[in-house]
Amino acid sequence: MVDEFREEYLSSNYEDELFEELQKRTQHSSETIGVYLAVMASYFNRLRCSISEEAKLKIILKNLHPFYLERLKDPLPTSLSDLRICCRSMEARRDMINRYVEPSSRRGNTLEKDLAYHVGSEDSTKNFQPVLDFILDYAQDDERPYLKVSVMGKPLLGLLDSGASSTIIGSKGWSLVNDLGFVVDTTRRLKCKMANGELVESAGECEIPFCVRNRVKLIKVLVVPELPHTLILGTNFWKHMGIVPDLRHNEWSFSSQPLCLDEVDHLRSKTVLTNLQEARLQALLDRSRDLMGDQIGCTDLAEHVRKEPLNFPNWRISGGQLYKYVKPAYVELTGPSECWKRVVPKEERKNIIYAAHDLPTSGHMGVLKTRIIVMLCPVAWGCEYCHCGYPPAWGKSPLNGGGTVMNGRR
Repeated sequence: MVDEFREEYLSSNYEDELFEELQKRTQHSSETIGVYLAVMASYFNRLRCSISEEAKLKIILKNLHPFYLERLKDPLPTSLSDLRICCRSMEARRDMINRYVEPSSRRGNTLEKDLAYHVGSEDSTKNFQPVLDFILDYAQDDERPYLKVSVMGKPLLGLLDSGASSTIIGSKGWSLVNDLGFVVDTTRRLKCKMANGELVESAGECEIPFCVRNRVKLIKVLVVPELPHTLILGTNFWKHMGIVPDLRHNEWSFSSQPLCLDEVDHLRSKTVLTNLQEARLQALLDRSRDLMGDQIGCTDLAEHVRKEPLNFPNWRISGGQLYKYVKPAYVELTGPSECWKRVVPKEERKNIIYAAHDLPTSGHMGVLKTRIIVMLCPVAWGCEYCHCGYPPAWGKSPLNGGGTVMNGRR
């Protein structure tokens, strides 16, 4: 019955098309080896002619995903069951790699024991001394970096704080080193702003020799009794010691470059000065005011430089009149001549124009005098100065509509 249905409904090239599709069917990256072998088995079962186990294995190996092909070693599996076992072990290792999680640095609640290091003898060939002095889990859920230092042989645990500009020692740390005879300078009682925003006043400054490994530096610290920490190592500690931290790998090292630091106190606001410092500042200001006096002072540090303008216009005063230099538009044939024009104020310009109108025939401003006969009537008729100063009493003239003028003459 099955064979009859196949003959009736399947195409004549069904076997060839199925075998061609079977050879092109590759494994997808999301398919496991078990799913892919099941798909290929369904292809093989739909063929009328059975295929040998060796031929099936050859087709499947050719179409396996590169993840498996790169990890299969010679000799290759000789059966489908061996291939399944090898590929399943690869998938198991891949899943373990994908599920791997980095260990957390917060181990305050774990039962892990602290590691102990043993320093070998002097003639030992190996040295097990650790190069890392950070204690990242000094307190529970505290990931801040701490550093072991010593003061005159007494060990202290200091917090490395890159946000602190100065090294600060608290009450616990001061109680440990107070009996060593350090002198506190109480003249500079600076105020410190805590991380919670609280403003506390220091008891003074003190210079303490800190030792890190075999390096000893004398560093100025602020004594703040209200500080809950034992010791905060600020940026001045980092600079003087030459510490180069690598917080990514929890390591640090000394800088290979020599340090040449000059201690220069930064400018401080008047509000943070102590009473003694404020009194000294006020006395200095009063003494400076007495030396200055009430008159304007003189200085020989000012230098006046006068530069002549390189471009026109240029100005000068002669005989109480202002003159402006006008660059000539053409070159005089008789030689160079200065083109200085007197500057006339605006309120005097009309009087000068009126005085220039001695006769209508003497020429008119704006009319070019040539040898051609020019009718001055249109020009003079519209001139208010000609009407006001010269009534039409000269007979025929341009003012009453008669006569012509050539070169300014009738």
